[in-house]
Amino acid sequence: MPGERIVLATIGSLGDLYPFLAIGRALAERGARPVIAGAESHMRFVEAAGLEGAPIYPDIETYVQAAGYEDFESWTERAAGDPDFLLREGALRFLPQSAAALDRIAEGADGVVGSSLAFAAPMVAERRGLPFVAAVLSPMLLFLTNDPPTLPGLPPLARKPRTPLHRRWNDLIRTIVALEMRRRFGRDLKRTRRDLGLEGSGAVPLFAFGRSGPARLGLFSPQLLAADARLPAEMNVTGYCWRQSREPMPEGLSRFLDDGPPPLVFSLGSFAVFAERGFYERSVEAARRLGRRAVLLTGMERPVRPVAGDDVYVADYAPHEDVFPRAAAVIHHGGVGTSARALAAGVPQLVVPHLGDQWDNAARLERLGLALSLDHEDYKVEAAAGRLATLTKDLRYAEAAREQASIVGREDGAGTAAEEILARLARRPAA
Repeated sequence: MPGERIVLATIGSLGDLYPFLAIGRALAERGARPVIAGAESHMRFVEAAGLEGAPIYPDIETYVQAAGYEDFESWTERAAGDPDFLLREGALRFLPQSAAALDRIAEGADGVVGSSLAFAAPMVAERRGLPFVAAVLSPMLLFLTNDPPTLPGLPPLARKPRTPLHRRWNDLIRTIVALEMRRRFGRDLKRTRRDLGLEGSGAVPLFAFGRSGPARLGLFSPQLLAADARLPAEMNVTGYCWRQSREPMPEGLSRFLDDGPPPLVFSLGSFAVFAERGFYERSVEAARRLGRRAVLLTGMERPVRPVAGDDVYVADYAPHEDVFPRAAAVIHHGGVGTSARALAAGVPQLVVPHLGDQWDNAARLERLGLALSLDHEDYKVEAAAGRLATLTKDLRYAEAAREQASIVGREDGAGTAAEEILARLARRPAA
């Protein structure tokens, strides 16, 4: 459907933004006119991708000040340890304002796509009578009862629900979670719906529950799901949406990689890096205990300076798709974007989850036989070195990683998602 104007709304870290940039590019290549609605600080990435952008969320400093914190690091440390705080002070803090801004942007649009945290997106689509497509970035948010999520604080779930009793138990836990999510956050959503002139809704905040509902896209690899996973109706798992990076590899990093054996590569992404102190220093010591070189990707805005040496290279940022394939192993936080790039690189992974869906992503990578995990609170030198020794010496991890990379690397999630979105719009009844 050439010329269709499609609003894609997302909020969160760069890992939440990049799949939408990839889908935006795929839609543009098919003649559509995508608009990326997101955080003000992300608009420069949208512009760099050659796409139209529209801010609907303020910059992070505004969130920090609104919550009464002096700096982003303190705010992030609180968010990492308090999921309620992360939702309330992150996704919900400026929900009325973001809904009003998105409503203006959606005027004259032909459809809306929204991530799980972009709570305003389905409301605005409903108000304007537009087709809505929900984009789910990680399997955890589906809360599949026969492929249940791993998340600290949940009541115990049947991990391998082979019997009807196991599945009924998981259904019960999911119902309890739904009721609790509505109790904690439902008022915020109802208030914003009223502001938009909408009636109340029984939707569950965050999780893509339900056997029916809007068209849903799972923007992750089907390899992360159990073989017998039963997906909700109207759900299509597209595979990963690869954003083509335009950032060059730092020249010094290229030389470092060329001058020795594959290093251990450590990264905490663009968000968890602010919640963790001492991670990179401990990582250097663990690598040196194993006689391994190390590359530290410390985040674009928070360089750290551990003990220097010829065996360590520190970079604020480098394209993961260029660095990870040259690693002996990748040590990361378990964010969806970093996990995807590490999977495609075909190397073993040590996942150090900090918040949100990262524990679930870690468990799914472990299930594939290519990763180990270590909670961030347990990430000490001796424990990290022990797991890294196992990952690098036991060749079964590398073999499993290469096998999965041969599958995941062929996925074209952005193209599949773009085709699904356009097909959904094509089924819209004529006005």
